[in-house]
Amino acid sequence: MFKWAQESLTAEEVAATNRALQTNAYKNVLLGLKARYEQENKAQSKAQEPQPVPNRVNPSQVPQSVQVFKNQAEQQAALRDPRYRVDANYRKAVEAMVVNSSRYGYRNR
Repeated sequence: MFKWAQESLTAEEVAATNRALQTNAYKNVLLGLKARYEQENKAQSKAQEPQPVPNRVNPSQVPQSVQVFKNQAEQQAALRDPRYRVDANYRKAVEAMVVNSSRYGYRNR
């Protein structure tokens, strides 16, 4: 925050802040500086928030014929199943369900 203040505030503001930090009101000065820092960096912090998954469909709109996993544990079990390594048809079905679960979300049946 202090580095930001040095780079963002004018020389007069930096000098006034430094003088104020040497008084009994230093806590109020720090709170004001923090508020200004957060206000000016709000856009930057919002950019770091997770974004919605693109192409995600509301689970209630998913046709019942689309096969998805109930939860991540069921998906992991299917991937660990020995058939996944040796049976091409099983592997293809599991891969399709992984894609569908990624796109539509898990379905608690």
